[in-house]
Amino acid sequence: MLIELKTAETEQDFTLIADLARDIWLEHYDGIVGREQIDYMLETRQSPEAIAEQVEEGYHYSVVLVDTEPAGYLSYKVDQPSKEIFLNKFYVAAPYRGKGVGKYMLRAVEAAAGRSACNKIWLVVNRNNVETVRAYEKMGFINKGELKTDIGKGFIMDDYKLVKVIAFGASIINT
Repeated sequence: MLIELKTAETEQDFTLIADLARDIWLEHYDGIVGREQIDYMLETRQSPEAIAEQVEEGYHYSVVLVDTEPAGYLSYKVDQPSKEIFLNKFYVAAPYRGKGVGKYMLRAVEAAAGRSACNKIWLVVNRNNVETVRAYEKMGFINKGELKTDIGKGFIMDDYKLVKVIAFGASIINT
């Protein structure tokens, strides 16, 4: 199984990510936040236009390919003053979960942290997304508490903030 990351740079890449997001989010989040909130978040945060805006704001997006097939995507933003990386999106399609794809993706983000001299990676995950919280904890993230964020249209994100401290010289791969 060949896993690789492709930096998203074109409208075609952003459309592919939006399509992946729709499939993954509808399959995974329906029982957690409900269809109305999923639709709202996809429209405002994961449409091709929203992704293009985020890239303009400094977010790095990559499509994860397994044997040349789209298998997921990730997004992060380096915050140089705080020496942290915000891992904004980290999604693997259901057929590829449990096969090392997520670990590969995390190593790529750790490598980006090393290149940027960052020593922390942080993310937010829905509190009711128990399996995903456990998966992040297995990958070395520590739960730093609850965050509630009003995202508009009456929706609240009810999350945990998870943080992973990384050492310089963390496993480096070419991305």
